[in-house]
Amino acid sequence: KEPMEVARVIHHSLKATENYLEKFKRIAYLVRKGFTDCEMARVVGISLAAVSTFKRLYGEFKNKRLFKNRMEEIEIAGSQYMNSEGEKKSFCVSSPLKNEQ
Repeated sequence: KEPMEVARVIHHSLKATENYLEKFKRIAYLVRKGFTDCEMARVVGISLAAVSTFKRLYGEFKNKRLFKNRMEEIEIAGSQYMNSEGEKKSFCVSSPLKNEQ
């Protein structure tokens, strides 16, 4: 679904919905990279409960055809976020991402 459609369904503003979707993309990316829940919460700046919610949604949709088409967008968004955050601050997390450099 597009952000405007999601906003209408969940009764939130478009800005709030776009924020949720960006955080979802980051969590989906980090799940695929093998981060722990605590690492994801710290990196994205959200609660463990929010991480759990986003992981549940990712698990529910990751094998659906339409979602698979968005995986490239998720990979790009996650990679860009991690690169920008890495420039801002040094994370002390043990993750497979460190081994990819």
